[in-house]
Amino acid sequence: MTTLTIHLSQVQIEVLDSIMSGRRDYHFDDHSRGHAIGEILLKHHQLLGERDDRKAEADAAKEALRDQLVAVIQERDAVRRALDAERATRRRDRERHARVRESLRGARNALQRLGESRATYRDLALRVEAALLRTVPRRDLGDLEGRLARALRAAGFTMPGAPDG
Repeated sequence: MTTLTIHLSQVQIEVLDSIMSGRRDYHFDDHSRGHAIGEILLKHHQLLGERDDRKAEADAAKEALRDQLVAVIQERDAVRRALDAERATRRRDRERHARVRESLRGARNALQRLGESRATYRDLALRVEAALLRTVPRRDLGDLEGRLARALRAAGFTMPGAPDG
């Protein structure tokens, strides 16, 4: 055991007495005060140790929270990238769909023009047949090509064969 001599001022003695006054075994003498100071030093040392332990636990908890935050940020970024890729895919699909619709609209318009053109040429072929036969144009379209070829032959014309293809 080490003997330590501490000189306390009157204010320090009053503070020490007020701190220790709640204990029944404390007496207002120098021996009890010395014993109380020893207990206070030990308690302070213990609190410092607990503070270090708590600090280590708090640091570990902060590190765990940082790791969770990093994981959540990485997951959020991955979801954002997936969402951006999905948006790009949908945009490309909409653009492709618009191109297909435009192509179909063009094909439909071409079919309508071809139908109108076909009707015009049929009407013209019926008139040519009527002119060659010197009759009124017929409404019957059955074997129009054959009738037109016969009417041309009768008028002295020969029609060349249709190209393959």
